[in-house]
Amino acid sequence: MQYIAFQIKNVIIFIAVIFLIIGVLTLLFSDLDATAAKKWRNNIIWVSVGIIIMQLAFSAWKVLLMRDSEQW
Repeated sequence: MQYIAFQIKNVIIFIAVIFLIIGVLTLLFSDLDATAAKKWRNNIIWVSVGIIIMQLAFSAWKVLLMRDSEQW
């Protein structure tokens, strides 16, 4: 169970990092108006916050629920 959750978390983080890289490159190398730049900046912020929350949730799940497991 822990292995499956770990792999799902890694896949989602991989997708989020790709989206983060696209957002940063779009923000840096294109001539966007102020509203489009604000949209991409907010997307970068929310992707970063999502990655942090997902990692904290996985760590809490691992510590609280899997502490008595043989894999620990």
